[in-house]
Amino acid sequence: YSFMLSKETEQFLRMLEQKPIVERKQKLGDKLFPKVKSLGLRSAQASKVTINLLDTDDLRELAHSMNDAAKFKAKVDAAIVKVGALAIK
Repeated sequence: YSFMLSKETEQFLRMLEQKPIVERKQKLGDKLFPKVKSLGLRSAQASKVTINLLDTDDLRELAHSMNDAAKFKAKVDAAIVKVGALAIK
């Protein structure tokens, strides 16, 4: 099952390879945002976390992490801390 998800993820990433970085981030963000929000975040917070992940994480690694619930939650939790720290400054 995860192999299929991984294969689909690779196909998705290959499709994005020729696109400008802004478009790659937008397309990945379209998939990422609902998944981040499903972890119980409000829309505004989920949006900030999604943007933080897209701006600071390797896009390939980020895309694949969406297939691994524990790894994905760890990335989101770390981004929540970063976004929270940025809000305090």
